[in-house]
Amino acid sequence: MQINNLTTARRQLLTIAIPTYKRGDYLELCLNRVNEEIFGLNTDWQGLVCVYISNNASTDNTCDVITKYLSVAAGTPRVVHNLVNIGGERNVMQCYVAALSEYVWILGDDDVILPGGLEKVIQVLLQGGVDMIRVNNYGFTENYQEERPSFETHGIINCRGSLDFARRVNVNLTFISGLIVRAGVNLEQSFSVVEGSNLPQLGWVLPSLLDGKNFVCIDDFIVAAKT
Repeated sequence: MQINNLTTARRQLLTIAIPTYKRGDYLELCLNRVNEEIFGLNTDWQGLVCVYISNNASTDNTCDVITKYLSVAAGTPRVVHNLVNIGGERNVMQCYVAALSEYVWILGDDDVILPGGLEKVIQVLLQGGVDMIRVNNYGFTENYQEERPSFETHGIINCRGSLDFARRVNVNLTFISGLIVRAGVNLEQSFSVVEGSNLPQLGWVLPSLLDGKNFVCIDDFIVAAKT
């Protein structure tokens, strides 16, 4: 399995890619928080971030939510409306493949980036040489602000290789919103191995884990995940 070196070929640093299907109400909160986070960056950093939305032929209010978002969105988001439902796995994979940046953060359409979270991620990415980042998160059922845990840890941990990273992250290697990875993994072989598992993200997470050298855990809460 090979990770292509796309650092010099890609102009943007990070793609926040959101696969979505028939969850317009959740998506609206997700997109609002993404937009607030991008606008919260300094003007130089705003240009480093791209938003990509893959709408998997939703039949609810998803299209209206996306249209509303586009009218106020930072930068120039990219949106794909699939003409037919291509399945959840392939919709997620489409988000990864379509990224035109050095890194990809696939964000669940019902998850939210917490205030200041994107800035912390960009700070780590700009240090260079990072292959994968795990961001700390917590679950919520109704209100992500009111349900934030009272106890939390802070700081950035530079892991001693992939084994140290895997031990720290553990089962969260499968939590799609909690990982930021390099773009450019060749999915021809790796995706065929995980297809049908409902974990398409392992198609790039596992190769990145095997071939990467530098891994970082951000212990600050960055994402709130809808449970």
